[in-house]
Amino acid sequence: MKPQIHRNLWLLLVLILLTLPLAVLAAEPANNSAGPLSWQGTSVPPTFSADEAVKKAGQYLGLSGAVKTSDRQFVQVTDLTPYGNVRKTVFYAWLVTVPGVTVSNANTQDTAALTVSVLVDANDKGLDGAFTAVNRDKWVDRYAGYKARDPFQVMADDGWSVDKPQSTSLNANVTQVLSAFWSTLGISPADAGQLFLRPRYVALALPAERVGGKLVPLRTPGTYWTLQVSGTKVLDVVPPPSAEACPARSGGDTPYMSGLMALFDDYGARSVRGVYLP
Repeated sequence: MKPQIHRNLWLLLVLILLTLPLAVLAAEPANNSAGPLSWQGTSVPPTFSADEAVKKAGQYLGLSGAVKTSDRQFVQVTDLTPYGNVRKTVFYAWLVTVPGVTVSNANTQDTAALTVSVLVDANDKGLDGAFTAVNRDKWVDRYAGYKARDPFQVMADDGWSVDKPQSTSLNANVTQVLSAFWSTLGISPADAGQLFLRPRYVALALPAERVGGKLVPLRTPGTYWTLQVSGTKVLDVVPPPSAEACPARSGGDTPYMSGLMALFDDYGARSVRGVYLP
């Protein structure tokens, strides 16, 4: 074998070995990531105490009384949410994990207990995000016939303009939004792969009405809650009549969507809109 060919094959083997762990991690989020956020420990001193962070986390969760935590740590957070031309931001926050958070389905009166983590911003004590623990027993991989899609691009394609919240003041809380999700979709948060939610400033192009030859959005821009559902069968896709239009099947199973970007109003935690993800 010629040296150049041998060297090329060796480089290819190295690339394959390096890629394999990434493929595994793509199926489920790492322990230190949720949605577009990832975090790590930091030597930077906290801007306020852990007890105060726990108190704020309890407020954002909608809990009353003393809040029992399983973990609390001050972390450096990397956010891959695009804000204009900025594609990555870094900030500091308290990460507070609370087990046994109760959510309920208003339609069925069923309840479930979840472990929920809350990120409290180091600067303004606002809610940077909240997420459920990864449910590895329930996790559903993406259907083999569908390619992954960027959640931010999916939202933009549906007319969502999403930005950082203009205020830390909130009307709804995490528990109410999770309960509304359950009541609306009929999927228990305890059966989801992972749920990631955060308050955002959102302007919606749809629904709209035509006024003077122009489409005018019916919803006023303001604070909404985005909720990203991952690793969960949220919709069975009925194949089209044409075999050519149907994506490749995985073992003959019905195609399905394994993700969702849902939007909830900050007033009453009502479901507003949603777009499915492969």
